[in-house]
Amino acid sequence: MRLTSLLGRALWFAAGTVAMLVLEASSRHEGRRGSAARLLLDRVRPAPVADDTVELRVRKKLGRVARNPSAIAVAIAHGCVDLRGAVSTHERARIVRAISKVSGVDAVLDLMTEPPALPPRAPVAPLLLPARSALV
Repeated sequence: MRLTSLLGRALWFAAGTVAMLVLEASSRHEGRRGSAARLLLDRVRPAPVADDTVELRVRKKLGRVARNPSAIAVAIAHGCVDLRGAVSTHERARIVRAISKVSGVDAVLDLMTEPPALPPRAPVAPLLLPARSALV
């Protein structure tokens, strides 16, 4: 085994040991609050946002993105946004992308439909008029 690979492994082991000791010390300092992993998650995880606040943000974003925002029904539960209503195909993707970026939104459930296309018109036969007679 090479000396550099042995030295590299020893450095990684030392770094892991130091990280473990730091996390353990912080969990002891916090008392009965929880494990070191719990403390780390509390520092990294964003604070939850109330559904009412998320709904206001979503409706505001819909007003900027959708052509007819009042045609889209919005329901929110625990950060999951349900979108229902009839929108065009190209607008639908743009709306879902925009809403998924709103702060406090964890998931978007796209239940929007596309309005039915107009049925194709039946071809109209050309109107044939009788030829004028030379007598008239």
